[in-house]
Amino acid sequence: MSDFNRGYMIAVSNLLTMYGREEIARGVLDQLGVSRSTMERLGFDEPDRSNLRRLFKESDRLAALAKRKATIPATGEAVPAGMKAWHGGGAAPSDWDGGKVLFRDGKIEPYSHKDHICWCHKEPNPSDIIAYTTNATTPATGHAATEGEG
Repeated sequence: MSDFNRGYMIAVSNLLTMYGREEIARGVLDQLGVSRSTMERLGFDEPDRSNLRRLFKESDRLAALAKRKATIPATGEAVPAGMKAWHGGGAAPSDWDGGKVLFRDGKIEPYSHKDHICWCHKEPNPSDIIAYTTNATTPATGHAATEGEG
């Protein structure tokens, strides 16, 4: 493993320590494509090793969950009441109210990033947004109206 990748893993650990954004840190670590066994061999100090182990454990759990929930719900099917299915796009749909979203891993949480990668679905990821709360007074426009959702 290169020094760059080792430094990258330390940065992921720092991201988790400083900001507590586990879903972002996990996504960055997943993109690096490093195995748990490789991480264990690199001899990180205990705080970094603890953070990285936690992320690997959660990634394993989410991967198993994603296999069970591999499909994105069609409109009205398995979408929680008050939410609308989302099938990916470049950014948040125009009728999103800026509130809660349903992630592929089943978590429903408030969200505040209109232009984040979680809206895209480039590769199936547990942190993909698959449904969102809508602003009933704002009709969908652009990608949201034509192809993005349900």
